[in-house]
Amino acid sequence: MDKKMNPLKLINDPIHGYVRFEEWAIKFIDTLHFQRLCDIKQLETSFYVFPGATHSRFEHSL
Repeated sequence: MDKKMNPLKLINDPIHGYVRFEEWAIKFIDTLHFQRLCDIKQLETSFYVFPGATHSRFEHSL
């Protein structure tokens, strides 16, 4: 039997290790609305006090 393989994407998370994303999730992540989260900071004003705190809503949503 020949099964169609779903393309997967692996993202390395320092706490959870490798996280697998299937094709439907990749399509959702690649939408304009989801990509917009890259420019929104999760910690807002904390970024000015702690410049290393660069967490975005995109990273938090993943």
